[in-house]
Amino acid sequence: MVLVVPTALIGETRATTQDGRVVLLYPDGSWKEAPGDTASSTEGFREAQWGAPPEQVKKLEKAELDQDASRSDLLVYRDTVGGLPAQ
Repeated sequence: MVLVVPTALIGETRATTQDGRVVLLYPDGSWKEAPGDTASSTEGFREAQWGAPPEQVKKLEKAELDQDASRSDLLVYRDTVGGLPAQ
């Protein structure tokens, strides 16, 4: 699956590949990895890398783990985003 976000003002389209890399797609069919983007496969969200094992995420994440909402394949944390509660 590829997520595509058009950026009409500069003639390129940003897309996220299945492995999490963000690339720039150009009208001529060429592409390149987006510079300085934090969604690459070697970086991740917050402190953990994408695809990290749950135990590693638990060690790195500073927010409160919601034990009731979490499952073996899903970790749910309580935190705030923009000053509002988030889960």
